[in-house]
Amino acid sequence: MNELGQIGTAAEYFYNLLTTLPEDHPDIAEVYNQIGALHYLRAADDVCVRPQIQTFELHKNDFDEVSLVDVSDLPRKEKKKALAMFEKALEIRKKTLVDNDIRIANVMNNIGSIYNDWGEYSRALQYYNQALTIFENLKIENSSFKANVFKNIGIAYERQKQYKTALEYYTRVSKIYFQCLPVQHPYCAHIATQIAQLSEKILDSSIVCKYYCQAYDSYEKMLLPSDKQLQNVWENIIRHSLATNNEEQAMAYLNRVLETCKRFSPQLNATSQHYIQFMAQSFENVLDFNKALEYYRECIRLSELEMNTPMKEILTST
Repeated sequence: MNELGQIGTAAEYFYNLLTTLPEDHPDIAEVYNQIGALHYLRAADDVCVRPQIQTFELHKNDFDEVSLVDVSDLPRKEKKKALAMFEKALEIRKKTLVDNDIRIANVMNNIGSIYNDWGEYSRALQYYNQALTIFENLKIENSSFKANVFKNIGIAYERQKQYKTALEYYTRVSKIYFQCLPVQHPYCAHIATQIAQLSEKILDSSIVCKYYCQAYDSYEKMLLPSDKQLQNVWENIIRHSLATNNEEQAMAYLNRVLETCKRFSPQLNATSQHYIQFMAQSFENVLDFNKALEYYRECIRLSELEMNTPMKEILTST
């Protein structure tokens, strides 16, 4: 029910469990944990009506429990309800489970994310680090849940403008994702883009293009060339390549995206023209006017070809 978006029905179900299950039931802590997650989802539904509120993401991790992946500025009322439920779940789990149980780390991560939302970063990091300690004690190296905790820590540091520290944690997330997930998985593309964008903030040009290229490798396998996400990543590769005098890399990615366009359409279409025109503008921005003129002329040629093609087809058919 939760995953199908039937939040009201799911909430009613779990609240009914609270009234029917005994307090010492082995699943009662997870009921509290799920209700806390539902308050997040309810607030996320509110985002559809009020887009000024950012959303967060919930997903099932390797251990089949709901955990917070990202954090957002959710309504305080819902966060208070979620916090009360998570704290109750933590209280029960600490009484009934061994100290290093992964389910305790799960709830600590969720509580930390609420404090992260409220700007109480020291308190948030305290919970996140306790969750990581459990992972260290269990010798768990790579899991989606551990990556989520690293990502939340990175978010906390980025919000405090401690970009280099945030970058360290995002890099750990990237390492886990690219080891455990297929390259075309959205998580791989998103974290690579996030690292590249953060690297731009700290002016670390040595890794900006590297991670934009990783993001492109992921997006290329799951998106069409006309998709805005793929286009934005590609444009950043071109911009940074030319800015660092790496024209060879820029040309390689131009040829690569044009080949992809041809696979989806035998004729060079408006999407191909978009990439070629951006190439012209990029050369113009780095004051290479001869190359810019070359690509502007190619844009004109393709536009004329596209306009003339229908007439040629009509004449041929008659």
